[in-house]
Amino acid sequence: MSKVHLAKWCAGALLVSFITTSQAATISLNPLSQDVALGNQVSLQLNMDFTDDPTLGGGLDIFFDNGLLSFVSFTFDPGLGDDPCLQRQPDVLTPDVYTGQLSGLAFGNFDGLSGPSPVGTLTFQTLDAGTAYFGMADNVAPVGPFYSAQTFDQQTVVYDASAVVNITAVPLPATLWFMLSGVGWMGLIFKKSRAARDC
Repeated sequence: MSKVHLAKWCAGALLVSFITTSQAATISLNPLSQDVALGNQVSLQLNMDFTDDPTLGGGLDIFFDNGLLSFVSFTFDPGLGDDPCLQRQPDVLTPDVYTGQLSGLAFGNFDGLSGPSPVGTLTFQTLDAGTAYFGMADNVAPVGPFYSAQTFDQQTVVYDASAVVNITAVPLPATLWFMLSGVGWMGLIFKKSRAARDC
């Protein structure tokens, strides 16, 4: 095989690989980064894209740091187009002391869902200062993974859980420090005037 043919073959293989990768089914969390003050709630949007291979549906698990976040709710997006009978709220599990797990969050439609489309909104309560990371994976049970509406085969889903939530402790406002110093000065003046009267 000549170098020219080898180069063309490699370029073609690279192009096919790129096209295949870019057409993979994806589920992601957005926004990628957000800052929130300790004590507040934070929301993440769960998105899906099965454009090239519509899905019958399936389930996924979402992992989070339960030392920093507490799960509040998941609300399905009304524009998703899924069958309400196939919707499933996740079970909240704690596999270990550092990990919270939302298990078996599911959606689907027997006619197939393609996307891209928002699936819904996850809401968490912040518990402590720090950086919260997330993970996602196919659900094993009770729902199982996603299946193709065209071939009925199990789909390979690329999960993008690179969203990060930076939780910051709320500093005392400057006005509070100003007020406390004023009270301190008033106490000092009162103490001096009382000492002068006692003499």
